[in-house]
Amino acid sequence: MAKSAVQILRSSSDVERPPSDAALLYPIEDVPPTPAELNFGAYLRRERILRGITRNEIARVTKVRPEYVEALEGNRFAELPPRAFVVGFLRVFARHVGLNGDEVVNRFLTELAHQEAFEEGPSHGRQERWKRILKFSLTLLGVAGLLGLMFAPLLRS
Repeated sequence: MAKSAVQILRSSSDVERPPSDAALLYPIEDVPPTPAELNFGAYLRRERILRGITRNEIARVTKVRPEYVEALEGNRFAELPPRAFVVGFLRVFARHVGLNGDEVVNRFLTELAHQEAFEEGPSHGRQERWKRILKFSLTLLGVAGLLGLMFAPLLRS
């Protein structure tokens, strides 16, 4: 039986994967994803659950509201407090769960950058540039109009 490209890619990882022969016995959907295949929130949730730690325990240890833990695990970064606060929280979270704090923070910042880039989209920069051009043009037109009103009496005489 030949492997599909997806099965080869999924079974090539050495992290928590069955041997390649065993991977052929199960549908690809039944093979659990590796931490690298998960988004940041799912990764944190998976690591917390693997260690038998509840959200409330994390909230108690890190001194943050459970809603923030839930938002972080749901990759809903817009619901979180400022970035500096989240970075501090992530370091305490990582230490309590037994992960490397620097790696967790770097992964968060990378995911945040990807999410912000996706939300802005490729045309966002062009829209901002046109807004600036429009504001500048209207300001210039307003200044020209005021100068015209100020100097109109001088030109009539």
